[in-house]
Amino acid sequence: MATSNTPLRRMAVTIALCVVAMGLLMLPDSVTDSIRSAVRDTIQPGQALVGQICERMDEWSRANDSTTVSPADLATTSRAHELAIRRLQIANHELQDELRQARLTGVSPYIGTPGEPLLVPELVEARVVGHERGLKAWSGMLITAEEIKTISAGLPVIDAASLWLDQGVTSDVAVGLPVYSGRCVVGRIAHAGSHVATVRLVTDRDYRGRAQLARETSHGLNFGAEGILEGTGSETCVLRHITATTAVSVGDGVYTGGRSDSMPYPMYYGTVASAELAAGARDWSIVVRPAAPLSLMKSVQVLRQTLNSARSLGN
Repeated sequence: MATSNTPLRRMAVTIALCVVAMGLLMLPDSVTDSIRSAVRDTIQPGQALVGQICERMDEWSRANDSTTVSPADLATTSRAHELAIRRLQIANHELQDELRQARLTGVSPYIGTPGEPLLVPELVEARVVGHERGLKAWSGMLITAEEIKTISAGLPVIDAASLWLDQGVTSDVAVGLPVYSGRCVVGRIAHAGSHVATVRLVTDRDYRGRAQLARETSHGLNFGAEGILEGTGSETCVLRHITATTAVSVGDGVYTGGRSDSMPYPMYYGTVASAELAAGARDWSIVVRPAAPLSLMKSVQVLRQTLNSARSLGN
């Protein structure tokens, strides 16, 4: 019964709406104007809101289009920011050391004049000319017969896989000088001929160097215990003599230790790849992954000490 009445009800509603519409058409303009005004006032806030939403969506779309960058650009920017943060952290640590020293010693009542250091660090750019084992590649070319005799005495030491550089004694490159790639430690000079030199890499078995753990905190780099970094002959190094009471975590940074006035800046070895503490052990067993791309480098920097020209001119 209710179903049969539905079409009749729809027809009644349609007739009623038509009657209302005809009635509105027959009303005076003054009445219809007031009705239109009331309807306009009712929907105006909604129209304004829709307009604002559209404007915000347009602004967001334009901003999103203008800031779209490629993954390569994002990676480059991220790396630049990471290096800038690391430099600030190191500078902050140095300032903290100076502040602690000032608190211990106090401030002198006399005004001092800073003196010029006798020696100043200087970087020598050197190109990598080979990743060779032994001396055969250079015999009769850049290494003289006399140099071969001299080197042969220490052949077991330098016969490991090494880098050959195109700078030697003629460029004041000497045995033992540190070699870097940017801030990353590559190794040190193992032999220096007249025109070429070999590098003992940080991963070589004969490499030893003082190293210090560092952890990034909200206040900058927090330097911790110091030990000895040793090469393993593989792609990693080990950090020894870090006592069991020291907090060590995977990802901690490893920097050069034993800083001095002539070499005040900590240089970067790499990160802790694994850290294990056996039951009853006195020291950690720590594996370090070097940061320098040893197999891909085309150039490095050798750090040497030279006489300060300001001192020599003053004399």
